[in-house]
Amino acid sequence: VSRTYKHDGKSETIRTPLVTAVWPSGAKETFWTTLPTGADRVASIQRPKDAPGLQADLDKAKKLALTRERDEQRNKDAIARDVARASARCKDQLAKGGTSPINDC
Repeated sequence: VSRTYKHDGKSETIRTPLVTAVWPSGAKETFWTTLPTGADRVASIQRPKDAPGLQADLDKAKKLALTRERDEQRNKDAIARDVARASARCKDQLAKGGTSPINDC
């Protein structure tokens, strides 16, 4: 999750609001920080080590990673199709209304 915090123009720091991360198992961790204005920082909230349900969270993370990989591949395939359809060969083929057994347009 990404967050952007606006500066009030008066102070040199921004105090972030309290953020609570909740894992599928119900494990929770809370976080806040003070940032220098204009900072481009990344914070990672770590799952509490002693919270029960670790395997459920790991299983969910694995499913999420696979879903993201599939979505990324679909996006790459869609871009490749769009590029192919924009080629002169495809535009010519589509303008003539022709199709062939192997049609990547």
